[in-house]
Amino acid sequence: VQRRFNKADYTQLVTNRFSSHASESTLNRSNGNVVFFGAGALKKLQANDTSVTFVVHTMTGTYLDANGSFDADGNESRGSYELVAAVTRPASAPAPSGKSADKDKKDKKEMRAIVTGDADAFSDLVLMNAPANRLLLVDAARWLVGEESYSGEISSEEDVRIEHTKEKDVFWFYAT
Repeated sequence: VQRRFNKADYTQLVTNRFSSHASESTLNRSNGNVVFFGAGALKKLQANDTSVTFVVHTMTGTYLDANGSFDADGNESRGSYELVAAVTRPASAPAPSGKSADKDKKDKKEMRAIVTGDADAFSDLVLMNAPANRLLLVDAARWLVGEESYSGEISSEEDVRIEHTKEKDVFWFYAT
């Protein structure tokens, strides 16, 4: 994305690489491009009982600019990096009274989090100008509260233009 028309624009990423995860189901079908301004890459750390799924990835030519020169220097390799992760972990709360802890998998609670390498992805500037970022936010919010079954395209409030033809106008003229 070009904003300043200099090398600083290299930090503004556009990607259309998404995984097939419930937190990004509509985004996968939209074929849109998500925009990140100065994003950092995410890295998976080993933790017990925690499941991390990376759902948004950079394009393959992206590099980590370690020295801030806006160029891929000799020690900065190009590749694909992770930008957004969906994290789940079983809740450690005891089972409700009267229920067995292993009765049904539906009763098992889990904690959910969406981790992004860029807070600007959900800023007013980006959300107003990048429809795919809106889908990213809405799908992630639906997944966080466990309502991923409601994911789908957002309806537009724009009125449909009514087209008049000469034949229809003549009919209505004589009919009145």
